[in-house]
Amino acid sequence: MNFYNLTKKREIKLKYFLFFIIFLSLFEFEIVYAQNSAFTPGFGFVFPFGTSFGFISGTHVKLEFGKDFDESVFYGLGSDIIFTGIKWSKLNQIYKDSSSFIIPFYGTLRIRFPVSAPFSIFSNIGIGFSLLFDLVNPATNTTLVDNKMFLYKSFYWFFGVGIGFMLGSRTDGQIYLQLTNSNFSTNANDINYPFIDKFNMWYISIIFQIRFFKI
Repeated sequence: MNFYNLTKKREIKLKYFLFFIIFLSLFEFEIVYAQNSAFTPGFGFVFPFGTSFGFISGTHVKLEFGKDFDESVFYGLGSDIIFTGIKWSKLNQIYKDSSSFIIPFYGTLRIRFPVSAPFSIFSNIGIGFSLLFDLVNPATNTTLVDNKMFLYKSFYWFFGVGIGFMLGSRTDGQIYLQLTNSNFSTNANDINYPFIDKFNMWYISIIFQIRFFKI
């Protein structure tokens, strides 16, 4: 391994560490200082579409923190991790389908609609900023190229609808469908690796959540 690749890997580890610190800071701020706050973790599946080369279906981990303004309106912050991959093998047989993950940071607003039913109906919107990390791997053993991580950036927005039902006096269960758009771009410039300067990515996520409120 040469010095350049070693330096790049150290940079990637540093980025992971910084993301962890940011996430931990948000968590501590909301839990320790917020009153009548709500914490909503979720896990589900993501189905990307909208690109010619294609993305791989994956998983969506969702974390939101915030406050209930009243019984119908919630506002807060979120930071997710979306695991997917790019089908580079469709464009170039030298490379495998990559492993990718997306980390969005966003503000969110949820509105609960009154219905005469044993469950609630709500909609959720959010806007923010997202980062996509794409790890490119050669399909065969070669000395010409090595594993390399590419960074993409994008404005991030989503719209979702879901149903909720009481689990306990301080918890709600939720089934949630989210449509998301990101218009990614990168400053990468390496002819030895596949990458697209800009692409518009859409994806649908089906997420199961538990909302802890009155923390």
